Amino acid sequence: MLTSRLSLPILAAALFLLAVPAGAQAPRALIIDQPDAPVVITKYTARQLGTGKVESGINHRLEYRNQTERRVEAIEVGIVAFDIWNEYLDKLMATDLDSLGSGKSGDGSWIHDPAAAFLFHTGVVYVSRVRFENGDIWTADLDAVAENIRSVQSGFSAEMLKKKS
Repeated sequence: MLTSRLSLPILAAALFLLAVPAGAQAPRALIIDQPDAPVVITKYTARQLGTGKVESGINHRLEYRNQTERRVEAIEVGIVAFDIWNEYLDKLMATDLDSLGSGKSGDGSWIHDPAAAFLFHTGVVYVSRVRFENGDIWTADLDAVAENIRSVQSGFSAEMLKKKS
């Protein structure tokens, strides 16, 4: 019987290792640095759901903080998925409509189901738009976001962020 406080984390780690197929790598989860954004993403994780070609998807979990003095009414984040070859797989625009006061944090989780989700390897997340309580809307500089994403796929362009999935 496990009785020490350390036993639970060790058990959880062992169960995780048993759930990951042999030879599989944990997905990479990258946050784009946006110093001018009113909301900063503080944590991002991504993981595959299922392992088959038929039943698969990607779970994206984020934590973020309002770094302004203004109340935020909505946050849209862009999530760009790349496959095992570092080639563009798909994108997801995810919205959180929970109000976020000055200095407050929030979180969200979205399931993304692109056609080839089983090939997912790298997720990149950025703040796309923010709506403030007074109706003002901040929008990301997509050229700057695309420039950062080129560290994953060299030919990536802002046009790829604008395309409808």
